[in-house]
Amino acid sequence: MRHLLVLLVVLLLQLGTVTPVDATGPFTYRALKGIAGVNVTIEYIAPDLKPFINTTQLQTAIESRLKQSGLRVTPSVNDATFCSTLFVNLNATPPSQDMPLSHYIDVALSRNVFLSKTDSQPYGSKVWQSGAMGQLSSSKLDQFPGKVLASVDEFIKDWRAANGR
Repeated sequence: MRHLLVLLVVLLLQLGTVTPVDATGPFTYRALKGIAGVNVTIEYIAPDLKPFINTTQLQTAIESRLKQSGLRVTPSVNDATFCSTLFVNLNATPPSQDMPLSHYIDVALSRNVFLSKTDSQPYGSKVWQSGAMGQLSSSKLDQFPGKVLASVDEFIKDWRAANGR
């Protein structure tokens, strides 16, 4: 499945410039309203990105950005508001001398929701997502963590809008 996603990214990039895709609007803002704390999980980093990304440093940078925005970052999903978790997934194709690194950054917030007023059990649901894809030449691979943080900044922007900050 991941190989299919990477192939799709490469094909889309061959067609021209691709812009970020965000889930915004009234429903998204309602889903983000009232969230005071989140857990951060770096779920997947493509093997081709691991030489360029220090997972611990990236996790720390994301958490720092969230804290600066006013969100509480929790060590456990059970301590987060509505069990909210910000998932980060980073996919890529291998770079080569002739081809740049094609990448896809997926940042999504999942939280517990109740499907009806009578439900006693919450269900985990993705309520916000931002995806960005692009290419980086081998000389610019050190810029990749900044691109991940830009996607996190999109979440912060929407969270602030939803919570009047």
